Amino acid sequence: MKTLRHFAAIALLVAAGPAAARAQVAVVAVKSADGLIAGARSLLGAMGGGPAFDPAVAFLDKLKAPGTLKGVDLGRPAGAYVEIPAQGGEVPYVVVLVPVADPADFFATLTAAGVTVVPVEKTPAVTHTLTIQGAGPIVLHGKVEGGYATFATRPAGPPADAALRPAAVLAGAPGLLSARLRIDRIPAPSKQLMLDQTKAGAVADRDRKPGEDDPSYLGRMAGMDVVLDAFTALLRDGGDMILSLDVAEGRGDLAVDLVFKPLPGTAMAGSFRDFGAAPSLFRGIAGGSIANGWARVPLSDGVRKLFATISAKGRDDATKGEASPEAKAAMTEMVAVFEPILTGPDADLGLALHGPLEGGDKVASFAAVVAARVADGGRADRLCRTLAAALAKSPTAGIEKMTLDADKAGEVPIHEIRLASNAFLARFGEPVVWIAARPNALAVALGRQGLPALKQALDSIASPPPRGPDAPGPIQVSAAVGKVARFAAGGPDGQARLNDQFQAAGVLQGADAARDRVGMTLVGGDSLALRLRVDGPLLKLLATLGVANRAGQPAPR
Repeated sequence: MKTLRHFAAIALLVAAGPAAARAQVAVVAVKSADGLIAGARSLLGAMGGGPAFDPAVAFLDKLKAPGTLKGVDLGRPAGAYVEIPAQGGEVPYVVVLVPVADPADFFATLTAAGVTVVPVEKTPAVTHTLTIQGAGPIVLHGKVEGGYATFATRPAGPPADAALRPAAVLAGAPGLLSARLRIDRIPAPSKQLMLDQTKAGAVADRDRKPGEDDPSYLGRMAGMDVVLDAFTALLRDGGDMILSLDVAEGRGDLAVDLVFKPLPGTAMAGSFRDFGAAPSLFRGIAGGSIANGWARVPLSDGVRKLFATISAKGRDDATKGEASPEAKAAMTEMVAVFEPILTGPDADLGLALHGPLEGGDKVASFAAVVAARVADGGRADRLCRTLAAALAKSPTAGIEKMTLDADKAGEVPIHEIRLASNAFLARFGEPVVWIAARPNALAVALGRQGLPALKQALDSIASPPPRGPDAPGPIQVSAAVGKVARFAAGGPDGQARLNDQFQAAGVLQGADAARDRVGMTLVGGDSLALRLRVDGPLLKLLATLGVANRAGQPAPR
């Protein structure tokens, strides 16, 4: 019932201006009640069950019990939509679509649930009214026809158009549960009202706050501009937005998809195509890692201005103070190498975390690789040599030794930096950093096994995966959360305690030991598609860690 009120609120929002033609603004669809109940049970099962979930399981069991939803066809799609009338000035309304197996049983079920059912005579479009009691009673008008109960919040009942009948509205809805928003069907005056209100709210936040320095202020302004520009483009060029959710029955694996389709020929449509045509240089960096990600993203003017300001400050700082000429030269060269990474038209970054290392013990070490596209890899290599000269002249606390040309990946030289150990670096087995620069990329690896991980990353940059329909998108993140949790646990005590928690809760054991992946990808082209995938056992892992934290058990350190 609350959901119905939310639909009504959306309807009033989009009614700020008259509509030129009849159009569904929003549609919510359920594959079937049976499917929804089975999916919910699979999610609860994946989360481990137990007393915390008993009320939810009991509720689902009650829904499936004979007589609870008597008269409802549990095997067919159901849904609701918001409709904008063809006549300007009429208030939009909500239409609810329920599959019915037996009309008499259906109305009896509603009556038993406290809904007032009143037959209406001599009105072909409306045979019954349904009154749902609450703080503000909701009255629905409609009838049962063609195997569906179709009821609307307007007195005239649901529309008779063939395109708005249940079979047409619910056909082709993706996933177990889906929601669709047609931005292009929101009246122009409503869009302008939302945009004006958003801009007015942003004006007050543009004043510099007390004590706010230039980088902080410019960063805040850049973030505001990105959000405002995106919202403006969404209202101006937006076409169709579809959110869908699916659950693998029995396994509990979760899939969420958000697809955004712009209007053809708009600036946003061109941006989506350009985004999809620009793959990341680091799309092959994963290489068996437990966590990885890459992103090639366009940079707004505000973001480039922010990093240009930070770079300028870095150049100024490099020429001040009492550092040696070699150290100042190294700082100046470092700014020159890194500045183009985040001040160009787009940025391209990659990351991979490898481990735990083989050995069979509970305490394991890891290796990490971070990479960025650069305009001049040769200059990045010269930076390493300038830095080595500065360290030889003026040793720096925390850096024990730097060895140039310690190894090679083909013709690419690899340099080694030995650091002083600390608790964080202990996760990587040895406090060692490996650095290499290809003509188009700078890559840095950390840890005892960082050298082979770095070489693997350099090979993937030289020979990235081929493009194709299933090729990785410009933005992708994936992680084996159980193994990443062991990395975050830190030293021997933290990792041992975490392993004990996993075993006691039966998390990630046996056949489920490797089913702890979460992945997200963003793909461009004719549309912008965001895909999220979560292994079912991962939900149990998160629930277990959450219960442990609420119980006051010490967190891994």
